[in-house]
Amino acid sequence: MTVTPSSLEPQPTGLTTRMRASLRRYLAEAQPCQRFLHRVAAIFAASAVVHAVVFVADDRPWGGPASWRQPLAFSFAFTLVVSSLAWVMTYLPRRRRLGWAVSGTLGVAALGTVVLIAAQAWRQQPAFFPEDLPLDNTLWTGIQIGIGLIVAAIVVEAVWAMTPLQAPPSIRWAIRAGLVLVVAGLAMGGVMVAEGVTQDLDNEEPGQVSSPIVFGEAGLVLLPHLLALHGLLVLSALAWLLSFTGWPERRRTTTVQLAAAGYLAMVAVSLAQALAGRAPFELPGLLAMLFWSSVALVSGTVAATLGGLANTARQPAG
Repeated sequence: MTVTPSSLEPQPTGLTTRMRASLRRYLAEAQPCQRFLHRVAAIFAASAVVHAVVFVADDRPWGGPASWRQPLAFSFAFTLVVSSLAWVMTYLPRRRRLGWAVSGTLGVAALGTVVLIAAQAWRQQPAFFPEDLPLDNTLWTGIQIGIGLIVAAIVVEAVWAMTPLQAPPSIRWAIRAGLVLVVAGLAMGGVMVAEGVTQDLDNEEPGQVSSPIVFGEAGLVLLPHLLALHGLLVLSALAWLLSFTGWPERRRTTTVQLAAAGYLAMVAVSLAQALAGRAPFELPGLLAMLFWSSVALVSGTVAATLGGLANTARQPAG
């Protein structure tokens, strides 16, 4: 089952109407494991709102190891990542037990991890690399276990997506390229944890690791990490919008491929910049050219898609 317009069914007229019908059909046909993930995403959305309000009301700074930034950012990120992973399951071969194994592990582990991160923020203690105290170390261990389970679930879904998919080529490209980016983002998270361990061992006092973790003088792997994690959402949304343009599938697929290439280059350049210890936008000549060319490529595919949608909307209903 797909959320793209079907040539076998009568379609409602009007671009906006067809888009809404597509989303309603997706939600109506979603498997129970997908609905579970959407409920989890709704909990994360509520958590993000709550922690945003608390951050505004409190005088605690945005930066630092015990900032409200961590539960807010993790809640917001999981709202998007979990929703996009649930959408991918629409096109995977139907395997009920595997679907529940992936969804259940991902949903429960993500919720548990963010609960522990939020608990440390409310206790005004670092969630990552805390002081050497029994409770803090126990919570930190729980966070590490939760992250490990999240990684395992997403990797299993990524491998699952490499099997034949019930989707047009443009959506297959969006799903597979997006999942590769998500897995790369998880690997960058591992790199940040490893750097944090090194900084923690080098510090005389535990719980003093920089947050977000800085590589060298000013490198922030956090930026390419976040870009990669949300690559699936960006490419999937692009492929979904392209399905309403009326373009032939070959053109839609080429557009997704160009967007994926640009997005991957953008992440790669950002990662190289961070690992070199330079601030995100203090790019030397060649890297600056590559980065802004990749941004232009992604932006161009989005602009072309929006233009195609505008042309479709102007066409008289048939």
